[in-house]
Amino acid sequence: MNFREEDWSRVEYDSSNLDLVENTLRSFGVDISDYDLSKDLDSFNRFIGETEYTGDYQLYGGAERHCFLEKALEHFVSLKFVDLNKDDVCIDVGSCKSVFPKFVERISGATCYAQDLVYPDGVSAKTIGSSADSIPLADNSVSAMFLHCTFEHFEGLTDSGYIRECGRLLKKGGKTVILPLYLNQNYCNITGETDANKRSEINFDPDSSYYCVIPEWKNRFGRHYSAEAFLNRVFNPAQEMGLLVKLYRCKNWESIDTRLWLRWVLVLEHD
Repeated sequence: MNFREEDWSRVEYDSSNLDLVENTLRSFGVDISDYDLSKDLDSFNRFIGETEYTGDYQLYGGAERHCFLEKALEHFVSLKFVDLNKDDVCIDVGSCKSVFPKFVERISGATCYAQDLVYPDGVSAKTIGSSADSIPLADNSVSAMFLHCTFEHFEGLTDSGYIRECGRLLKKGGKTVILPLYLNQNYCNITGETDANKRSEINFDPDSSYYCVIPEWKNRFGRHYSAEAFLNRVFNPAQEMGLLVKLYRCKNWESIDTRLWLRWVLVLEHD
């Protein structure tokens, strides 16, 4: 693996590159629609006034307000694809310290588990400590699963494994919503780790086209899919599990903040 210290140019969201990715995926039968974020501007502004999104949470990501807006937008958009009620069970995957589970329970009455690899192993009250590809809940027991800036951090084959886990866990009609889906012209593994010895402990993809070290990113591992990598690692496993695949390309994010990075939303539904 040839690691190069770089800026963000390998994974830059140039609209012409995204057009090429979209056209390639359409040619393989991927169902893609536009999602115009500007049409939700008023309701999003009301959303960030909800109790869970005021106070300290507005400092998510530090003093840069666009980091808070991005995270809140991910929560807001993910709920557009599901209709939860008090009888539903859902999971916030890679939840860590997110306010999302409490918000979901308050507005819908659903039971929302917070799952993360950093939690103690097993199920305790409403937290689940596990890898995302082996969540210890019963088959066909979950109505919805949400991933907010989580999926790209799954090392090794955990991304494909998670897709298969969705096929096991989701009820008929249940959905998983993944956003952002980092999908671009280049298949890249990225890391903020500059120490080569520590990098050797990370499970990078052996077939990635590029291995980028971006020190300012400060994260262990991230994956940006090319169209081919998405088909092989996500789309094909989803189809094997009988999941319907719907991809949304976000437009007009500038109406909220020009620095946002939400470009793709992936929704999988148990048929």
